[in-house]
Amino acid sequence: MNAKNENWLIYDLGGGTFDVALICAKDGVLSVLSHNGDNFLGGKDFDWLIVDKIIAPKILEKYSISDFNRGNDKYRSIFSKLKYISESAKIYLSQYEKTTIEIDGIGHDEKNDEIYLSIEFTKKDFEKLIKPQVDRTIELSKETLKEASMKNSSVGKIILVGGPTQIPYIKERLAQDLKITVDSSVDPLTVVAKGACVFGIGQKIPKELLANNTKNIAKGGMSLHLNYESLTSETEETISGVIEELKDSEEEYYIQIQADSGLYSGSKLRLKNGKFFDTVTLEANKTNFFWVYLFDKKGNSVRIDQDSFTITHGLSISGAPIPHSIGIAVSRRDIKMGFSAVEVVEKFFEKGSILPLKRTDIFKTARRLVKDESNNPLWIRIGEGESEIPDRNVFICELGIRGGDLPYDLPEGSDIEITVQVDESREISVTAYIPLVDLTLNARSTFKDEIIDVSDLESEFDSQIERSKILQENCTTEEKNNINSTVQSVTSSLKNARLDEDEKRKANKQIKDLKVVLDKLEKQKEMPQLVKEFNLNVIKTKETISEYAQEKYRESYNDELNKMKEEGDKAIGENDKTLLINVSEQINDLRTKVIMANPSTWAYHFEQITQGDKKFTNEKEAQYFIDKGKRAMESGDADELKRCVRSLSSLLPSEEQEIVKKSNSSGITR
Repeated sequence: MNAKNENWLIYDLGGGTFDVALICAKDGVLSVLSHNGDNFLGGKDFDWLIVDKIIAPKILEKYSISDFNRGNDKYRSIFSKLKYISESAKIYLSQYEKTTIEIDGIGHDEKNDEIYLSIEFTKKDFEKLIKPQVDRTIELSKETLKEASMKNSSVGKIILVGGPTQIPYIKERLAQDLKITVDSSVDPLTVVAKGACVFGIGQKIPKELLANNTKNIAKGGMSLHLNYESLTSETEETISGVIEELKDSEEEYYIQIQADSGLYSGSKLRLKNGKFFDTVTLEANKTNFFWVYLFDKKGNSVRIDQDSFTITHGLSISGAPIPHSIGIAVSRRDIKMGFSAVEVVEKFFEKGSILPLKRTDIFKTARRLVKDESNNPLWIRIGEGESEIPDRNVFICELGIRGGDLPYDLPEGSDIEITVQVDESREISVTAYIPLVDLTLNARSTFKDEIIDVSDLESEFDSQIERSKILQENCTTEEKNNINSTVQSVTSSLKNARLDEDEKRKANKQIKDLKVVLDKLEKQKEMPQLVKEFNLNVIKTKETISEYAQEKYRESYNDELNKMKEEGDKAIGENDKTLLINVSEQINDLRTKVIMANPSTWAYHFEQITQGDKKFTNEKEAQYFIDKGKRAMESGDADELKRCVRSLSSLLPSEEQEIVKKSNSSGITR
């Protein structure tokens, strides 16, 4: 427990997850400066790589087996055996340069030949196989240092946690890439258990357990509640306490605390309203045991339920930080989307905030909710992650305000008080209170992902692949490789997602990660894309002027366009995104103006609005404008034709204003 002031990087690679944390040990206090991780990266991924990339292909080279893959339920037991064999090979290669993978006892192929193989597998082969996964852990480690603004040279050592860290290649890569000393003195298989013990020392017994214990106190005994830090780096610790039964007592009682070692013997302290406080002295780097005595005014000993306690001196642990931000989805009007409603994430708690956490904020209902309307709730959704786009983050929980819960209609813009609370175990609870109807709703979650449909994942993945193809036109080779590597990982996980729940959840997370990667690249490539769109708009508008503009207006339109192009070129030269977007919008408006000024455009609209069985709110008036419009077309009166089209449009029946389109978007806004 005795340690000098320094920073440590904790590299924790387990069977199914990876975590990395930057720890600061200063003045006897351990605190987490930054944290990162991947819940779907671990030693079992190495095992499956050996199965999928080495063993299964070798089997298919020699034997005839249809649809031989992990996604086929028919071969589930065979692949379980192959995973065990691959895990054994992985462990063996942690000590030796090569091994022979023996495959037998898994049955016969379709020609009834018994499947038997002997595969030579070297340490170099294994290292090449797991390199992308190890690269991922290195990148997350670098991000952790970057987020804390910590130089690699300021980190004293890397502490390894988890069985897979015994692979020599991982130790070599960490030392090589991070230039930080790798500490192998701690057993990576038992360090978590030791850490849990240290953490446990600092935890208080829950009040409900203490309350249950008091039921067993003998008659006449009193209940003592103590407050103190059970794990501290200080050599003195303040103790406060209260005896519930003596809060209103006028009789004299005294408390005395003594160390079992004899180092500290406190004086008798008179209780005031049943309360007291004292400061005890601690022996360094050990667990200190203390006795507590209660006396009446005559000096007689009085029984109490808690007559002893311990305080451990050494490294103490500060509160744990949350690894990702926690936010709430909010509906917002976006100018870029033509003022239509879009969902964005507002962060409730920033990444790195120290547990426990609690915050209340006031939002507004995004739309009206009708009493007894139960199939169109106002949704309140909580997620974990750093993206402003909700579906990029991990789903935590949601609650819906339904019309069936309301005593009367809830108007748009009604206040909603939302409280989000996260305890030390990272369990989250959400409470929504609507003052107008005095309604309270609750939801609770422990960071489990949403229900996932594989078909939806496949469809979403296809759309992201198309998105990546367009984006890669402006990407570097390294950026393309990064995209393709992520795409291949998702493809592999989706292949087995229908039978393996972990692979399904992994695919879901990887698709979210792919979206984030593409989002970042789109932002980086935004200016080149804007320039490309600007130049294309100029060309299209020139063509539109040439094709649609009347001769007498053509020159003035071209002059307008040239001025806009000059302004756009200036924006490009100054790298001004905002100005370039505005100029592009003006060019689009000009193209629309040219088209709408052409009489043939209104003739087309007139035909569209009058053909078929159109119903008008006033048929007699509509017929008047139809006849008038036909005469305008015959005489070539474009202005009159415009008026007729607009008048007919206003006579079309409008949708009922009170009907709200069914939506699954966020039900709250600012």
